[in-house]
Amino acid sequence: MTARGNTWAFSPERLKPTADMELAMGVNRFVIHTSVHQPVNDKIPGLGLGPYGQWFTRHETWAEQAEPWITYLSRSSFMLQQGEFVADVVYYYGEDNNITALFGNKLPDIPDSYNYDFINSDALVNLLSVKENRIISPSE
Repeated sequence: MTARGNTWAFSPERLKPTADMELAMGVNRFVIHTSVHQPVNDKIPGLGLGPYGQWFTRHETWAEQAEPWITYLSRSSFMLQQGEFVADVVYYYGEDNNITALFGNKLPDIPDSYNYDFINSDALVNLLSVKENRIISPSE
């Protein structure tokens, strides 16, 4: 998760709809883009980050109440990682794109009744192979 502008304006309440959409689209591991450079306690919030990031630091106003939010993201990710997904379509979304930025609140235009999954360049090159005229991944 990342953000631009509106420093300190992103709480779990604002992040949850995006997280839920990403989970529904198959994301099963979150990376919170943040700044860890908060060297002093007397200059709170002490932003040490440019215009991009999640500003999720020990000086965030809700930092001490963050455990349920992190538990929700962790548990949801863990549960999604337990399944074995079978996709009819693999959707390559490019190298410099963010899935939610590409599609906003709308999923890709895949025909009804088809399952799909997203793939990045690394997985496309290093994980997929062909077996008996089928594209497969290591999880098969």
